[in-house]
Amino acid sequence: MMFVNNKFLIGSIFLLCFSGCISVEKKPVKTKTTAPSKPNVIFILADDLGYGDLKCYNEESKIPTPYLDKLANEGMRFTDAHTPSSLCTPTRYGILTGQYAWRSRLKKGVLQSYDLELIEDSIQTIGQVFLNAGYETAHIGKWHLGFDWQVHENYPKKWQIHGLWRAHDRDDRIDLSKGIPGGPINAGFDYSYGFDAPNFPPYCFWENGVIEGQVPTLKKPDSLYGNNGWFQEGWSINNVYPLLENKVLAYLDEVSKKEKPFFLYYALTAPHVPLLPTEDAKGKSQAGLYGDFVVDVDNTIGKICAKLQNLGIDEKTILVFTSDNGSPARVFDPKGNDYYKGCGEVIRQFNHKANGDLRGLKGDIWEGGHRVPMIVRWPDRVKPNTQNNQVVCLTDWYSFACDLTKQEKNKNQGIDSYSLFGTLENPQIKVREQIIHHSGEGKFAVRQGDWKLILTKAGGSGYSKWHDPEGQINEYEGQLYNISEDVLEQNNLYNEYPQKVEDLSLLLNKIKRKGAF
Repeated sequence: MMFVNNKFLIGSIFLLCFSGCISVEKKPVKTKTTAPSKPNVIFILADDLGYGDLKCYNEESKIPTPYLDKLANEGMRFTDAHTPSSLCTPTRYGILTGQYAWRSRLKKGVLQSYDLELIEDSIQTIGQVFLNAGYETAHIGKWHLGFDWQVHENYPKKWQIHGLWRAHDRDDRIDLSKGIPGGPINAGFDYSYGFDAPNFPPYCFWENGVIEGQVPTLKKPDSLYGNNGWFQEGWSINNVYPLLENKVLAYLDEVSKKEKPFFLYYALTAPHVPLLPTEDAKGKSQAGLYGDFVVDVDNTIGKICAKLQNLGIDEKTILVFTSDNGSPARVFDPKGNDYYKGCGEVIRQFNHKANGDLRGLKGDIWEGGHRVPMIVRWPDRVKPNTQNNQVVCLTDWYSFACDLTKQEKNKNQGIDSYSLFGTLENPQIKVREQIIHHSGEGKFAVRQGDWKLILTKAGGSGYSKWHDPEGQINEYEGQLYNISEDVLEQNNLYNEYPQKVEDLSLLLNKIKRKGAF
């Protein structure tokens, strides 16, 4: 299998060297053992995995996760890590750009089928930071950040404000014979393999923007899960997870032969619906198909760790594992018409608290929507079996990449990102003074220290309507919680501390205007 760089990126790389991150010399951090100057970085992003799914975060979890538990024992486990949004697309945007997605055109929700690229040309991505430092960069898996879709010549392009997903004749307009340009190859990845989302057309895989196999010419059968659209003959959603896993292992085999370090962004499809655990994982949990799919995630971590060890590169590789948002804890009926039907059923049916005892689900402004597991293993730099209680956001990996590669962050890039570099070595080092939370419906919350202000009466999403305590009605205009004393967000202090509400409201508006600087 060949992994070929995209030639047209070369020119942009030279430009970015001047307009993006600028190389500076920094004093090395003292450690017991000299760490490699340019370690490899693997960033693994689970899809809809909750704070309470892993045993190392929730002893009562109904899902065995021995490999992730081992990873936590070998590295650092963060207890107060948050996604920049409680939904998929905006979190991925935040990870790659170091800024909140509500600063982009996406003010709520996620991108849809045939939406255009969300990452603006003026934005430097974490992939481009690593490229500037001489890394091989790769994205494998789910993208869900839009593409530069091509249309047939007889269709004008003036409709391309957001994309084609609202067009009734969108499938007729798309010209897949021109490939699927844009996306990862415009975002700093010199190798990419995957798809938009497993439930979005076109149903096929692409490699570096070129469709693998024949161009899809069929329409997706109604009996199969997903949005309607072009479908490649022989394509099966059941094969997606194992195929991507094998692609990652093959990539590691090949990239390890090169002299360059590498950055791999591996975006999993599990445990997002449809729940399709492999035969190896079926029946291995006590949380139904959802739990079994999480077992697949754990097994993948085990395979990657074994591969790194067999290749002799585990000691010079930073391995990060986290999730894109909280879990919907959903038992899903693909034939149902209600997208939210089944949310929370994993909790009800199996007594498996996918988000632990946290209030809320995926999409919510409450902690269950955006507080996620985050585990980091960095041999000789991060002490084994370390717990970190600092407030961090997944946007902070952008600044970490700049520090790791000894590049000065441009003040106009990664504006919502603070570096994790210091706290990874010393968990007592604070990363940020504040953080913004954002719900699926575009509602805001701001947290500073112990206090969290929510600017909506409910959870800010359709996922958790059931999750309000029965009979409880929020009569306040918003919600205010002392998270250090009330992490479950049960005691609303909104009317008791009006000055705190005012102060946090002013802080939120300031951050909206100026970002982290």
